[in-house]
Amino acid sequence: MTDTAHPAGETDTVVPAGAAAGRGGARRVLVEAAVGLATWAALGAAAGWLWQRLWQPPTGGTSGGRWLFDDWDSIGRMYGATGLFVLIGIVLGLVLGALGALVLRRSPLVTLVVLAVGSLLGAWLCHAVGTASSPPNPVVLALLVPDGTALDESMRVSGLAPWSAWPLGALVGASVVWLMGSSAADVRGFDLRGHRRDDSGIPVVSPGSHREE
Repeated sequence: MTDTAHPAGETDTVVPAGAAAGRGGARRVLVEAAVGLATWAALGAAAGWLWQRLWQPPTGGTSGGRWLFDDWDSIGRMYGATGLFVLIGIVLGLVLGALGALVLRRSPLVTLVVLAVGSLLGAWLCHAVGTASSPPNPVVLALLVPDGTALDESMRVSGLAPWSAWPLGALVGASVVWLMGSSAADVRGFDLRGHRRDDSGIPVVSPGSHREE
């Protein structure tokens, strides 16, 4: 039996298999989280383009330094931009929330963080892209232009509450997936007679559970 000599000062470094697997799992979770945030950003920007395309601005004109709506139909569209923003946020939140719960199922905490940050990022990008080509504020312009000038309403979201539609939709979508997965796991844990199965699929019957039929 021969001994293998090592150069002075050098020692063998043994990395436990569990530690290597843990680092690999953490790296995978971080990559998936980054992809999730990038998806929110891309689809949020696309949603902003769609929001702007679907929106019909209220029309009006200037009179005495004020901006006035043209008619009742124009007044009815006053909150159209906010309503579309909420609708798009809920739909997109439901879809991406469900996908996030499926892809990031290794770490529910990471999933919640990605959904919270990603949904707000998507909402901000949607607002930025959608309002980039919005008409300027007609109330301000009415002070600078002659009477009778036709001006469209600017695109904006009224208040802070509509912004919550994005993370709320994401949370609902993820919760549905989690609940369905939990229910499916419970169902798989029992056989047709209602006996719980172990990991090998063999029914586990407790003493005294047999009944005469």
